[in-house]
Amino acid sequence: MLYSYPSHVSQNNHPLSINLLGMMHNQEPINRPNGLPFFQWFYCESGRGNVIIENRKSILNPGEGILIYPGINHSYNAVDDSWIVSFIGFSGANCLEILRSLRMQESGVYHFNHENPFLRYEKQILEITHLPKSDQRHRLSVICYDFLLTLSENIRFISTSEEVADSGTVRKILEFLEDHYSQTITIDDLARTVHLSRAYTQSLFKAETKTTIMQHLTSIRINHARNLLIRYPERPVYTIASECGFKDASYFGYIFKKQTGITPAQFRK
Repeated sequence: MLYSYPSHVSQNNHPLSINLLGMMHNQEPINRPNGLPFFQWFYCESGRGNVIIENRKSILNPGEGILIYPGINHSYNAVDDSWIVSFIGFSGANCLEILRSLRMQESGVYHFNHENPFLRYEKQILEITHLPKSDQRHRLSVICYDFLLTLSENIRFISTSEEVADSGTVRKILEFLEDHYSQTITIDDLARTVHLSRAYTQSLFKAETKTTIMQHLTSIRINHARNLLIRYPERPVYTIASECGFKDASYFGYIFKKQTGITPAQFRK
């Protein structure tokens, strides 16, 4: 399950606020060259994930988590067939100061001493949705602080990352896909962008990412669609499909269900 909190709830001058919550989420491949505008905590429920943060690679195992600071270049993908994670995105006026006081000074992989702490707070977060918006902001701030405080008492930083050989060509392709996913993109477009042949562009990308260019582009589009479906419940599905690069709403529905197991309408519920 994925929950997104609108800007009038999550963006405020409170010390902390919650932007995003995901529970038992089957994680798709993600590449964010410019990071996100808020902090992220992930917890690995099952399976394993390959995580690269600022050119440092780690394997995330069950019972481990990742902290990612805002604006940090990162990517991750499943190592096993299914990689199930829970996560929370948060920000706030005093976020950085609070994290440092709790000894969460850097992005990276952490070992959790006890079971998933997200389960304890999911119900609390969902129960406040009926409150007035001003009360929601206050409660989210309190819950987020309590969550981080509990987390700080049950985690240990793991320094097990290794440096990844940086391919400027593949990075340029990834950035192009992320910047232009809403448009029609062909392999020939990418080949011209990186000044390589069509065949070599495809083989280089597959060798480094273990997926094809078009598979990765589809994952990017579906990931953006999921966020828009939750953030804008009043927006028609066909409009979101078009905004994410799908020219045919029926085909979008087919691909969405193939990747997530449910239809766009079911995902919104």
